Amino acid sequence: MEEALKKRSPPPPQTEAAFERRTRRRSSPVEEEEVEEKIALLKKMVPGAAALGIDALFDETASYILSLQSQIKAMRVISAFLDRLEMDNFTKFGG
Repeated sequence: MEEALKKRSPPPPQTEAAFERRTRRRSSPVEEEEVEEKIALLKKMVPGAAALGIDALFDETASYILSLQSQIKAMRVISAFLDRLEMDNFTKFGG
């Protein structure tokens, strides 16, 4: 028995890809379904994203978020300007 153990050669070294395949966490069907639902919702929320693949969807989503942030900033600037204008008019006409 000891001879059989001694004759066995060590296993070949693993490639990085083989190691990752064996150690990668597998998603449960429930998790995969949740991800698919979130992707479908994202495709509904982002204009023009219905026909995009995952990578393009994430790129488009990032661009859309930046666009929304820019719009919010612009609206804040306009709002502050109008508030200031209203205050100036109010004080000029003795209101």
